Amino acid sequence: MSQPNLESVSAPSVIIKKPQMTIYTVLLIIALIALLITNLFLLLELRAYEFDGGSQVASIPSHLQQFLAASLPVDLA
Repeated sequence: MSQPNLESVSAPSVIIKKPQMTIYTVLLIIALIALLITNLFLLLELRAYEFDGGSQVASIPSHLQQFLAASLPVDLA
């Protein structure tokens, strides 16, 4: 039996096709841009009111504490 000539046999090549941009990809990009712009406007709005993100937790006003203490059996103070 004769051995096959391996030089004449070419290895199968894998052709990788670049994915095409579909309408869904475009919609995802538009949604991402819209979210980024929305976050920018939120930041600008918060800066207009001098928002301080590092402040402590807000406490319940005293008149609400009295109301809740009178209506609930649990001590909130």
